[in-house]
Amino acid sequence: MTTKKIKEELLKNLRNRLKPEEWYQIEYSEELKVYSEYLEIGYGGKQLVDIPLNVVLNKYVEQPYIEHIVEQIQSLVDFSRGDIRKQEPQFSYADYETIKGNLAVRLESISKLGEASGSVYEKHPLGIISAYYRVKMGRNDEWTWTRVPVFMQNFYRVSKQEMIAQGLENTKNFSISRVFPMNIRETSCMSLVTTHDRTYGATAFLYPEVQEELRKQMRGEYYILPMNVHEILVIKKRFPFTQEEIKELQKKIIENTMGKDYLSDQLFQYDWKRREIICCGKENGKHRENLYGER
Repeated sequence: MTTKKIKEELLKNLRNRLKPEEWYQIEYSEELKVYSEYLEIGYGGKQLVDIPLNVVLNKYVEQPYIEHIVEQIQSLVDFSRGDIRKQEPQFSYADYETIKGNLAVRLESISKLGEASGSVYEKHPLGIISAYYRVKMGRNDEWTWTRVPVFMQNFYRVSKQEMIAQGLENTKNFSISRVFPMNIRETSCMSLVTTHDRTYGATAFLYPEVQEELRKQMRGEYYILPMNVHEILVIKKRFPFTQEEIKELQKKIIENTMGKDYLSDQLFQYDWKRREIICCGKENGKHRENLYGER
């Protein structure tokens, strides 16, 4: 059975048991991207809970006990409504030790803040680091990505820093980094940071081993030019390119970048001794960068 058919069957079964006349509303999110799809639960005309669709489907495929899922949704709705007579809902299919292996992260544009609202993310000078739940679904076992909602973080009682750190650890293991040195005028002065498949390869810039590799290659401060969400260009600061020349190069790159691939139009400097990222033109407002991008 295809994922589409499973979704249709699940929604039909839920609606048959959680009926509108009982004040329930159940829909899939309008977001068309598979990795951002949720099961939206409403009650009395008010949207209460968004549940990652992958989590529900995964369990439904393994053990299609719809009554158990319905009971958990009812408990979750009661809890969200503030019904203190109800116990805290147990909407989970595994403990944290089991699910944490499916966590992942992506480095995304700051323009994604609206889409990331209500999910687990951390601000970073280059954008935001978003936590995702990643599972294989469908007939072809394709990987689907869902943003990790704050509800899931609260349920497992772990900090967002812990979830992002675990997601980063997982991501660097399945999305292998690639750092390509580039020569200009027979001088090694640039490196391209990406991943083996160049899909959200800018995330590789967050890997500790990539930072160490760049430290060795650049041997000092360098400029960070975010080309898109897939690639980051690093340029030695000592090389005879002015900021204006680099910004002009960046402008041309961004002009040819599709909107969904956009990361940032800012140029940054990296001080590897102090571990600081500085937005060029804002040298008095330094951003201290660590694993999570906290200031």
